[in-house]
Amino acid sequence: MIRKSWFFIFLVLTFFARPALAQKVSKVLPEKGWVLVTFESTATIKAGQFACFLDDGNTTVACGKIVKVSTTVVVVKTSPVGSAAQVKPGFKMQISATQPLASVADVGASGVAAEKGKKKKSGGYSVRLVTAPGLGVFSVAKVGYVPPALGASGVSLWETTNKRINVEKISAGIEFLSRNWGQFGVRYAVYGDSEMKFSKALALQTDYDVTNRQKYVEASHTVSAFSGYYNYFFKKPAAGIGGLALSGGLDLTASTAQVDASLHDDADSSNSSLASIKSSLSVLSLQVGADYGFQIGKSFGLGVGIRALLPVAELGLTQTTTITDANSSKSSDESADLMKALDHKKSSFGLLIPVFVSMSL
Repeated sequence: MIRKSWFFIFLVLTFFARPALAQKVSKVLPEKGWVLVTFESTATIKAGQFACFLDDGNTTVACGKIVKVSTTVVVVKTSPVGSAAQVKPGFKMQISATQPLASVADVGASGVAAEKGKKKKSGGYSVRLVTAPGLGVFSVAKVGYVPPALGASGVSLWETTNKRINVEKISAGIEFLSRNWGQFGVRYAVYGDSEMKFSKALALQTDYDVTNRQKYVEASHTVSAFSGYYNYFFKKPAAGIGGLALSGGLDLTASTAQVDASLHDDADSSNSSLASIKSSLSVLSLQVGADYGFQIGKSFGLGVGIRALLPVAELGLTQTTTITDANSSKSSDESADLMKALDHKKSSFGLLIPVFVSMSL
């Protein structure tokens, strides 16, 4: 009888002391640190037990405590919480009745080292290369020359056309992301007109002399901007996985517009400089956005988003002109005419569509 009792105790201890190989992971909630595993029966599993997760190469990627047990589902909360991002559906789980499996026999020392390395990558830091076409937070007008009538005086020699330059045609930037601190970014953009035309769309030709149609003015426009911005995450992207992120913050855009006007004469194919203006303006804006990214492999990802900007303040408008126009005497102030016609100002709103490639750090 005594021998039978000891044999029974031995079987019980053996069953509870050995790690139990469970069915595979069915779902991961990385933001909560939860890993869900489905069983045919959880009768032998108790809350408070410890478990570790192994990838396809039997490398330990995360460990934690069992916090919930239902009839067929076990929920493990990993420690640290961020390490849940390393667990994928299909990974195996091992259960220990008394302590976390800091190392697993069939993994060895190399598995422990790999686990530490993977946890180090789950800090939630990444860098992005971004391009973001859209509508800018400022605009300038295409300016056209107004040929003065014979004997005119005190007239305006430059006018604002109804074609505005406010579309980001080409942009490139870099962003640094931290799940805890938010998003810091810088971006450079080149702008075009709202008719979405390329090539010579930024060169506007107008008459110069009402009595000689062979003379005309060609005004070439170039517009660019440099932006720096910060966004705080209201909804954080999952570390190492990505997903949906909601953010809001501030954007400061420093813009530069340059117009160079030249006088052309078809009669002798000559051309000469007529006038130029350089205008600089900074715009402070509120920004809200939503990004969605997904991981490619262990370190790289792709994503797209949308960001709405509300310009709230114009800062530091400076303009310089050079005038060599022979008709300048017919205007009370041709330099002021050109500045006014350019109409460099903040927009009522901005909208960007960022597309990015990311790398986890």
